[in-house]
Amino acid sequence: EADQKVADKYLADKEKVYLFEYGISTLEEGQRSLAEDMFVKKMSRAELIEKWHISQSTLTRHRKEIINRLALQVDAYMLWKAQTLF
Repeated sequence: EADQKVADKYLADKEKVYLFEYGISTLEEGQRSLAEDMFVKKMSRAELIEKWHISQSTLTRHRKEIINRLALQVDAYMLWKAQTLF
């Protein structure tokens, strides 16, 4: 039972990483680089604003767009998974 829980957690974590990496790969080049800086490199808002030469409101707008696109990818995957498994 303990081994099954570890295996289930591993598979769930692996699925999350796959979805994140796939979602990032589908973004346009500029958004992909910004998303990597935000979510992979975990740069602060101040660092992002300085590096990308954008305002805080523009950063917020881009962040929302990226998150929405990633969410759409996750939703599409979950729909496919539900239809495939059930």
